[in-house]
Amino acid sequence: MAKLPKTFERYNLNWPVGTDLLQIEFWMLRKSDEWLKQQGRSLFYHFRAAFTLIWPEDDHQRWSDLILKTFCENEITVLIGCSDSGKTWTMSKIALVDYWSQPDKTLWLVSTTEGRGSELRIWGAIKDLFNRGKIRYPELPGKPLDYLKTITTDSLDDEKELARSLRRGLVVIPCKTGGLASGLAPYIGIKAPRLRHAGDEVAVMTDSFLNAYSNWYGKEDFKGIMSGNFMEVDDPLGIASEPDDGWDSFHDTGKTQTWRGRFYDAAVVALDGRDSPNFDFPADKKPHYSYLIGHKKLDGVIATKGMDSWEYWSQCVGKPVKGMDIWSVLSKDWVVRRKGTEDVVWEGTPLTPCYGVDPAYAGGDDCIGFRIDFGKSVEGEQILRADRPEKVPVTRNNKFEPEEQIASFLKNRLEQLGIPPQNCFYDSFGRGTLGFAFARLFGAICPVPIDSGAMPTKRPVRFDLFVEEKDGRKRLKRCDEHYTKFISELWFSVRECIDSQQLRNLDPETLREGCSRKFSKNKQGKIEVEPKDDMKERLGRSPNKMDAFAIAVEGARRLGFK
Repeated sequence: MAKLPKTFERYNLNWPVGTDLLQIEFWMLRKSDEWLKQQGRSLFYHFRAAFTLIWPEDDHQRWSDLILKTFCENEITVLIGCSDSGKTWTMSKIALVDYWSQPDKTLWLVSTTEGRGSELRIWGAIKDLFNRGKIRYPELPGKPLDYLKTITTDSLDDEKELARSLRRGLVVIPCKTGGLASGLAPYIGIKAPRLRHAGDEVAVMTDSFLNAYSNWYGKEDFKGIMSGNFMEVDDPLGIASEPDDGWDSFHDTGKTQTWRGRFYDAAVVALDGRDSPNFDFPADKKPHYSYLIGHKKLDGVIATKGMDSWEYWSQCVGKPVKGMDIWSVLSKDWVVRRKGTEDVVWEGTPLTPCYGVDPAYAGGDDCIGFRIDFGKSVEGEQILRADRPEKVPVTRNNKFEPEEQIASFLKNRLEQLGIPPQNCFYDSFGRGTLGFAFARLFGAICPVPIDSGAMPTKRPVRFDLFVEEKDGRKRLKRCDEHYTKFISELWFSVRECIDSQQLRNLDPETLREGCSRKFSKNKQGKIEVEPKDDMKERLGRSPNKMDAFAIAVEGARRLGFK
């Protein structure tokens, strides 16, 4: 009787009969890059093999392979691209397999926006993949703690006397809670033998989000991967993906591209929707990969918004295009060229102070106050100088209602600044009860309401924009002929002020908000700024500072600024 073999060969190595193929892949993944290369193997090969064993019903395509290969070969990977490109799904697979291969050493910090939003994004993907993996391989490590949005390696002991450690596993980090940004700062000093970071929706994070990498980069066994739909060159995703030679050197090929980045020598992958793997197959057939962008979405956005829209470039292409800021109300370089960030030397005649308020109550957006002054410069020009925005404190646990808190703060603040109440203007849209609070505290002379939800005015857009009547006579173009809504008029009044080089000292945060808001034109050619709720949904934040500034500029116009 022939003896049964005790071992079998795989990857030119002998394994005991009965060894699970997935455990062989994990064993290979624990080897060093140098050792694998000597064997003619690679991390990419074994990651991909593990993917196939754990999720055999899932397919591979050139975008998912490119993401995986780039992660395996680099310390930091940045993914930009169109929507429906599989970025989040592939990152989730990478995180789980990397963790499962070394569960006693590995900690993945998985950052996202709001905790509830993560259920529909990366945490939802991780849970789905984890559950499917455990059904096929029950022995896979990890105990899910859904209420903490965590998968931890450690189990509770039978007597439940020992504390469970969360330093091994996958931990979801909401970088915004209750409308307040927290970023990654609380996790900068965390210790783990194999520290990893996966950043989802990086484009909508705060400017300080990337600071954690200065602490993590260079650690003995650290890897980071970030992703998002491209929006702006100066948001966190734009900064992390900037080419070595700067964005001015970027050339769009119309295809998926890769390059080295300035941000800690990151490897950048740009997944171009015009180059979808679905287009590798006949166009008249059903999309081969139902979860990836295809002809239907591209054709729909082009038909609805046009190829020159920011929606097309952000959602369908996923890469920057030179001149992309033409769809933004403001552009940083444009503002700088028009002296908008410089200071002013006044002529010496009295200035007119003005204060704008964008009201908001506790539990969401910040309530912002904004002081400006206008007068004549030494060149004899009428100039508006912006101060710095300030937060109006509004708290929930207060015996006074939010309206009373705002009114009380403004009364004291205006007295400190020497600004008469009639030179204070506030957005009254949807804030009917705030006027009563002002009247009770200020009396007959109180802050002036401005309804941002009203229709545009009939005043001139500016004093050098004309339209020609049917009889050939020219007249100044009115705002109700130029804008669809008063909020558009408010924001574009700021733009017109900058364009005429009459604005000075605009702070970086307010400028950033002005650059973030998009606009479009309707069929009649009227300008309409992006709805505030749409912008908040897109970026995860509201332009409160710029709103307050626009109200202040409107107030200045009513007080005589042209």
